[in-house]
Amino acid sequence: GSAGQNERTPYILEIARAGLYVIDLERGRDSALDPMLELQNTAGQMIASDDDGGNDLNARLTHYLESGTYLVFARGADRQAGSFSITARESTQPLQPFQTIEPGITREGWITPRQKHLYTMNIKKETLVMIDGMRKGSSQIDPYLALEEMSGKMIVEDDDGGGMRNARIVRRVSPGGYRIAINGLGDTSGQYALALREVKTESLVLGAAKTGKLDPGGMSVFRLSIDREKLVIIDFERHENSALDPFITLKNQRDEALASDDDSGGNRNARIMKSLGPGTYSIYASGYNMSGGAYRIIASEVRPISIAIGESKTGRVSPQQVHTYEFT
Repeated sequence: GSAGQNERTPYILEIARAGLYVIDLERGRDSALDPMLELQNTAGQMIASDDDGGNDLNARLTHYLESGTYLVFARGADRQAGSFSITARESTQPLQPFQTIEPGITREGWITPRQKHLYTMNIKKETLVMIDGMRKGSSQIDPYLALEEMSGKMIVEDDDGGGMRNARIVRRVSPGGYRIAINGLGDTSGQYALALREVKTESLVLGAAKTGKLDPGGMSVFRLSIDREKLVIIDFERHENSALDPFITLKNQRDEALASDDDSGGNRNARIMKSLGPGTYSIYASGYNMSGGAYRIIASEVRPISIAIGESKTGRVSPQQVHTYEFT
C-alpha cells in the first residue's frame, strides 16, 4: 500500500484464537516513508503503537491479542509519505521461553491478564540479590514481584520499589532454591524483563568518604560497623554534577529498614541522621527513579556539645552542617 502526508491507512485484523501476534510495517523499496503502526480495538481505544520496533526504521508491534476484531493503522511518522508493505502473523515464541534464572541473567516474557510466571533460582552461597521486574517497550504491564521458598511460602513481595511502576526486591538469601513470581498488578498485562543481579557489599568507615558510579537502576551496599552508641549522619550525594538523584535506606542486621531518605541533604542529596547502638548496619544506596551517575558517600559521628541548664552558647553552622547539644 501507500500512505500520503497526514494519511492513516486502516486495516481490519481478525484474530481467530488468542495468542501472541506480530504486525510488521515495512517501507517499500526506495520509499522515504518512516513507517508507524497503531493498533486499536473496534471502540477506537488505542492498544499499542510503534515507530521503529523493526529493522531499518520499520515498525513492528508484538502484542498478546484475544480473539476478535481489531483495527491496524499504517502511516508515516512526521507527515512522511511513501509505499509500504504490512503483514500480521502469530508468533512462534512462547510467552515464557525460560523457567530458570541466575545472577547476571535477564529473562523476557509476556504476561496475559491474571497470569503469573514462575522462575526458579539456585543460590550456592549467602548472597545479596537484587531482582527487578520491569515493563518493556510500550508494554502496559504494572509488574508485581514475589520471592518465595520452593514450597511457595512468601518471603517478600513488591510492586513499585524499582521506580516508574517497576518492581524491585533486594534481599540477602541463604544457600538453597527459591522461586520468583512475576505478574501484572490487577488486570495489567504485557511484555516484561526480569533481571537478577548479585549486589556486592563494601565496608564504610566513619569519617572516610567513598566515591563511585552507579549505572542507571544500579545499587551499591555499604556495611557500617558501630562499636558503641553514637549519633551518626550518613550523606549520600551526587558527585561531579552527575544526573544521580541519591536515595538511601539504612537497615539493621535483621534486614529491617530503620530509615530511608531522598532529599534531606539538600540539592537533591540524601541524608539520614540516626542514633545507632553497637552492631553492623547496611546502607543501600541507589538512584531515585532508576537514575544513575557519580556519587560520594560518607558516614560521620556527631559529637554532642555539653551545655548546662541556664547556660547559653554561640556558634556558626555551615550549610548542611548539624550541631547537637547534650545536657544533664
